[in-house]
Amino acid sequence: MSSGSYFPSPVKAVAIPKKSGGERILGIPTVEDRVAQMVVKLEFEPQVEPCFLPHSYG
Repeated sequence: MSSGSYFPSPVKAVAIPKKSGGERILGIPTVEDRVAQMVVKLEFEPQVEPCFLPHSYG
């Protein structure tokens, strides 16, 4: 990923019906993309978490 060779795959779009009528589009990423997201989270989160106040949520 750091070499710049990773590009996310197109997301599969699935229509989910709403109770009030109509549809909502839900994007489903590939397994490869979910693994990439988790790797970034596990590396990035411990570095930035100390910058936030204990009562911050997000």
